[in-house]
Amino acid sequence: MSNHKTRLSEFQAKATLRGRVDLVGPLLKSLPAQLAGAILAVDGGHALPGFKADFSIGDGDSHPPGLEANLDISLPRDKDASDLTHALELIPQSVEEVHLHGFWGARLDHQMMNQGSLFHFLQTSKARVSIHTLGKDQLLAFPAGTHTLNIESVFSLWSLQLAYFTRQGACA
Repeated sequence: MSNHKTRLSEFQAKATLRGRVDLVGPLLKSLPAQLAGAILAVDGGHALPGFKADFSIGDGDSHPPGLEANLDISLPRDKDASDLTHALELIPQSVEEVHLHGFWGARLDHQMMNQGSLFHFLQTSKARVSIHTLGKDQLLAFPAGTHTLNIESVFSLWSLQLAYFTRQGACA
């Protein structure tokens, strides 16, 4: 088995064991303290100083100039799906939590593409997705089903398809 296939198997085993995957994207400037899952670096997220992901994938277009991409899976730059879409396809079905760091907060067209990738991912996954923005905001995305949230601050709800929401408790 080739080295990247071995590393992929190890990443997927760790993801299954922990039930969580943290994807580190190209917009992240420093590592967050809350990385608790198997770590999958996507393109430029692999280039953070002193950072070693469990696995990495991307086309190398968001790496700093002069730094070799050295990714486990090198994707072609001319493709029909984003690096994030390809990364999400590597996540085992057993994973219950997916956290995205460094994917949200820059170009609107990339954010919209990321929404599409997550929408597609949630059609076949049971994982809850937390999108950590470059600020302190957090966006949550859920697969089909019933979900309970305990939110004690201002929040917004929206859906990309027909959904029913029930709220309880004091809401302003």
